[in-house]
Amino acid sequence: VPTFVIRNREEVLDVTLTWGLSVTDWRVDRRCSFSDHRYLRFALPCCQLYSLPKYNVRKADWSFFQEELSKTDFSMCENVHTTEHLDKAAELIQGKIYECFTKCCPVTQVRRNATPWWTPELSDLKKQVQNAYKKACKSKSVLDWDTHKALSNQFKHAIRREKRRSWRTFCSELK
Repeated sequence: VPTFVIRNREEVLDVTLTWGLSVTDWRVDRRCSFSDHRYLRFALPCCQLYSLPKYNVRKADWSFFQEELSKTDFSMCENVHTTEHLDKAAELIQGKIYECFTKCCPVTQVRRNATPWWTPELSDLKKQVQNAYKKACKSKSVLDWDTHKALSNQFKHAIRREKRRSWRTFCSELK
């Protein structure tokens, strides 16, 4: 399967090198990558992704936090004579504060791909680019590749415009 695709050429150019890892399920993704190169997908069995919980500090019960923190025994941090004891005491204090925080602050649901600048217009343009890419790959027509390129450029310009607009809006709200 070609990894590099343009209107007049398809080639296998990409190489995946690893050192001490066994790559499994290596494949070329045929979907539109918005580039000349297609996405390479593979699995690394040694890597397990996890994410830390996100907390909604606006909905935290800060009086409960203060109450819980005041009940906490910090006497183990009183006799600090060495830097090792200081490091250990700081670690204990941090742990106790975090423990109290997690009791008073609700975990929030994180929206995937929550981009403030993304618009329905960008979604429509993205679909148009993807459809034009599929059509160009199938037909191999110069006209279809030109249509794909034009739509792709239009999509990239629209993204830049929306990012700029969003940034200006964000900055103006800070004043």
